[in-house]
Amino acid sequence: MKRLLLETERMQLLRPESSDVAFFKKVYGDPQMMTHLGGAQSDSFIQERFHECLSHWKRFGHGYSIVLLKETAEEVGIASLVYETVDGKSRPDLGCMILPEFQQQGLALEVTRAYLEYGFKSLSLDFITACHHKDHAASKRIVEELGFKCEGLVPYSYGGKTFQYRSWVKRRSI
Repeated sequence: MKRLLLETERMQLLRPESSDVAFFKKVYGDPQMMTHLGGAQSDSFIQERFHECLSHWKRFGHGYSIVLLKETAEEVGIASLVYETVDGKSRPDLGCMILPEFQQQGLALEVTRAYLEYGFKSLSLDFITACHHKDHAASKRIVEELGFKCEGLVPYSYGGKTFQYRSWVKRRSI
C-alpha cells in the first residue's frame, strides 16, 4: 500500500507505519494537545489507539494520517477521515490535530478541506461528519468555514471519559 494519500499546497498526508508510533505518542501524550479529550493519554492507551489506526487503514484504505510540511518534511499533526461511533451511530468523521507550534497558520483548514474533498470525490461518501468539544472555538471556526451544519450536542467517549461534543454534518453536493 502506498504511503502518500493526499497532497495540499503546503502538506502531505501519509499513511502511518509502525515507526510512526513515536509521533502519535508526542501528539496524544501532550497535555496541551489533549485539553479537550481529558488530558495526556497513557503510553498503553496510545499504543492501542495506534494499532486501531493501522487496522482502519487495512480495512478501509484510509484513516488517520501523518501531516508533513512539504518544505521541511516536519511532522506537524495528525488528520483523519475515519469511521467513528458517535451517539450509537457509525459515521465517516473528519478530524485534525496540529501541534501548537504550527497552529494559526491555516494548516488545519487546508488539511481538512483536502480530506473532505477526498471523502466526497474519491470515496463517494454521501455525507461527512465532524465532532469537537463544545468549547473548542478553533474547531468550530474550521467546520463553519467548510460549510458544515451543526446538529447539536452529543455525548462523546474517549479514553474512558465522556464529554459533550458538537456534532456537525456536511452533505455531498450533487
